[in-house]
Amino acid sequence: MVEDGLVAKLGGNPALVLAALRRKGELSLVDIVNSTQLTRGQVRYALGKLIESGHVIMRGKHGDRATRYAAKE
Repeated sequence: MVEDGLVAKLGGNPALVLAALRRKGELSLVDIVNSTQLTRGQVRYALGKLIESGHVIMRGKHGDRATRYAAKE
C-alpha cells in the first residue's frame, strides 16, 4: 500500500507508478504505462521523481528498451 505521505509529497502519478511496481514487481516503461493507464511522459516524470527520492531503482540505461524499474525494498 502506498503511504499517504508519499502521495502528498510526490503527487498522485508517482504514487500510482509505485503501487504498480509494488504490486507487479520489476516492470518496463511500457509495462508501467499499460498497468497505470498513464501516458509515457507521465510515467517518465513519475519515475524520475521516484528514483530521485530513492523509492525506485532503475536496472539498465536511459533509452534502452530492456531497462526495468523496481520498487526499492
